[in-house]
Amino acid sequence: MNKIPCCFLIILLTLSLLGAGCTSPATPEKGLQTNTVTPVTITTPLVPQSSVRTGNNLTGNSDDTAMQSLLSRIGGRVNRSLETLDQNISGAAKTLGDTGISGSAADWILEDLAASPPVIDAVTVTNGGEIAAVMPARFKKIIGDPVANQSHIRKGFTEGVPVLSGEFATVEGFNAAAIVYPVRSANGTVIGLISVPFNPELLLSDAISPLIDERVYEVTVIQSDGRIIYATNSSQVGMMSLSDPVFISRSDLTRFINQVISTGSGSGTYVVQDTATKPNVTVENSWTTVSLHGTPWRIILDTLKE
Repeated sequence: MNKIPCCFLIILLTLSLLGAGCTSPATPEKGLQTNTVTPVTITTPLVPQSSVRTGNNLTGNSDDTAMQSLLSRIGGRVNRSLETLDQNISGAAKTLGDTGISGSAADWILEDLAASPPVIDAVTVTNGGEIAAVMPARFKKIIGDPVANQSHIRKGFTEGVPVLSGEFATVEGFNAAAIVYPVRSANGTVIGLISVPFNPELLLSDAISPLIDERVYEVTVIQSDGRIIYATNSSQVGMMSLSDPVFISRSDLTRFINQVISTGSGSGTYVVQDTATKPNVTVENSWTTVSLHGTPWRIILDTLKE
């Protein structure tokens, strides 16, 4: 099947441009490219209530079954990737409890973690909220920087639990998500934290790309705040789907995004018009959730319905 722009995010961008009567987008959000897309218009409400199935009501015809099977496999691979990274960090936190959070032994442990492809760097944080150690060595200049104002660092200390953060701006100067673990001494006292910022787009791409034929399917992953952290069309990564004017200018699109964010799993269809091909095209979408330490990611799978 020849692919036309079917991912709901591409449709969102195009609709906004048409509604504004523009021929090119306004100043783009971070990660948004000014690519030309085929004009698309909605011929029915984007996600009519009657067309949405949520929760466990995901049964249907053989196409539905195949899509749900693929979505399940994608969710499984993403979950395993997160769990593997999490287990490595958990193990490092236990070892740091014996070695201390700074010094040559700590550096060796952090360097080993930082060798994982999605990981950008690995740091330890003192109880006072300052960076005690970091690897790779090129980031040594941030040692001593305060990070106590970061919400995942605060939670790690105040609740004494591991945390998966949302995407944030690091003191190193890039955006990342991070997994945080308290570091405890032999008697159980918290002596600091280990925080491992990683690139969620890279982790997700490694898990998802081998499973999908991009001529047929598109995948988007969003946080609970609506931030897009992975998309088959990578130019969408970093956009805020709940607040960007491109999205909120269309109430039907906002309703769809809120449906995905508020419901752990679901599926449905909507109809679009592509003047370059045929009058009406039905887009099928299903979504599911993976989570770590209470932080959910929504995974959305789109395809055309023939």
